[in-house]
Amino acid sequence: MEIEGKRYTYEILRGSIPLLWSSPCSPSVYNPPVTIDPNLLSQVSAYKKFLLHESTRLIYVNLVDKKGDQKRLGTLFKQIVEEVPSDHVYIWHDFHSLTSESFTSGVSKITADCVSLSDYGTLTDNGKVIKRQRKHIRVNCMDCLDRTNVIQSSISLEILKGWMSDNGLELNGEGAEWYKRSWGKNADEIARHYAGTNALKRDFTRKGRRTNWGKMEDGINSGVRWYKGNFMDSSKLEGLRIFFGGCYSPPSPPSLESSRKSDLVKTWRKEFKDKRINRGGGEVRERKKDGTAQAVVGVIAAVGGGGVVKKFAWIGVGWYLMRVLGRFVGT
Repeated sequence: MEIEGKRYTYEILRGSIPLLWSSPCSPSVYNPPVTIDPNLLSQVSAYKKFLLHESTRLIYVNLVDKKGDQKRLGTLFKQIVEEVPSDHVYIWHDFHSLTSESFTSGVSKITADCVSLSDYGTLTDNGKVIKRQRKHIRVNCMDCLDRTNVIQSSISLEILKGWMSDNGLELNGEGAEWYKRSWGKNADEIARHYAGTNALKRDFTRKGRRTNWGKMEDGINSGVRWYKGNFMDSSKLEGLRIFFGGCYSPPSPPSLESSRKSDLVKTWRKEFKDKRINRGGGEVRERKKDGTAQAVVGVIAAVGGGGVVKKFAWIGVGWYLMRVLGRFVGT
């Protein structure tokens, strides 16, 4: 940002926990289990290699849960940071726990802690460096996507307000709306590239509060991510491996069970294609993939089907509701 010849810049980072761990998708569960390398020496070595590429003082802001697999990973991260000598600072805020009662209050608490440890970026006056940013906040959750985006947008907004206050200015409604729209677009682009949908919690990023419509949208996008992560991303990952020089292993032949599932999918699709039905000598053309019929089938499957079937059913029901409610509720 530039004000009367003064140029302000602020850098904030996002990045995965720099240790040896993985969490591949699994169709049987929504939150896939986390696998952590048990060799502590290998973990320390990996973290030291990471530090070789960092020339600034980092403030690690860890947003993972303090329970389950995420707690094990966060605890190991804290242990490694404390054991390896450096000037970096580590803080851990359980995002989901802090925002469970009041989303806005939880985000404000995390933001205040982060801003108090950070500086206000780099300032140049007519090309001359007056102040240089010495500390950089590095935010992470599990995939560095939605929780990370909410906190980064909130921190950056406070930094922007500080710059304007130093110059006797105030961030008005129009300026604040421009900032939120810009950050919201950035969040959606990153999320679409990484997860195949718009960002979650995008209502807070754009409007500064959580809404019922935003929560429903999060539910739909979460279902779509689960489906894409388990059934569509493998070919993309294989392409990336080939592009970057990895090995290609040809897919194994389909099993009898997968063939049966494929036949079921084909049968289901066939039922919703355009067809003509003779009724009393006349022909009635059915609507292709009728939304109401899909919703009815979804409800029936949700009531009587298994776990995976229920997930697909509710995704279908939610999609239909979004089509209906979208006519009356603005996004």
